[in-house]
Amino acid sequence: MALSAVRNYDEDKKACDQFLRFYSKIDSCGNKHFVYSEQLTRIANREQSVLYISLDDVAEHSSDLANAIECNAVRYTKIFAEVIDDLLPDFRTVDLVPQDVLDIFIDHRIRMEQRIRAADAETAPRAVSRDPEPVNMAEVRSRFPPELLRRL
Repeated sequence: MALSAVRNYDEDKKACDQFLRFYSKIDSCGNKHFVYSEQLTRIANREQSVLYISLDDVAEHSSDLANAIECNAVRYTKIFAEVIDDLLPDFRTVDLVPQDVLDIFIDHRIRMEQRIRAADAETAPRAVSRDPEPVNMAEVRSRFPPELLRRL
C-alpha cells in the first residue's frame, strides 16, 4: 500500500475559496455566470438555504482538489463550510432582519456580548483621552459554534 502525500489543507482552503468566488460558466447567449458566487449571494440574502456544488465543476477547476474531495469528503465538507462562513458577509447585498427564533436568539446573544464588553471597557482603567475600543463582531461571533450561526 503506497503512502499518500500529506495534504496542505490551508492551500486547499484557498483553492476552495477561489473556486467558489471565480468559477464561471458561459451560457448559450454568451453570458458569463459565476455559478457559486450567485448561489452565495442568494444564501447570504436568505433567498436560498442549500449550496449545490458539482464535483464535475470542481474537477474542471482543479482535478487535484476534486480527487482530494473524493478521498476525504467529510473533511472537505468542513473546509467548504469554513470558507463559506468567511465569504458570506461579503456577498450580503441587503440588511437582514431576524426572521425566526434562532435569528432572535443569536442576535440577542451578540448584543448581550456587546453590552458586556462595553461595560467592561468603561470600568477598565485607561488613558483619559482614549475612547473605548469598538466591539469586533468577528471575535464575538467566534465565541459561538459556527454550526449554530450557519444558515445553510
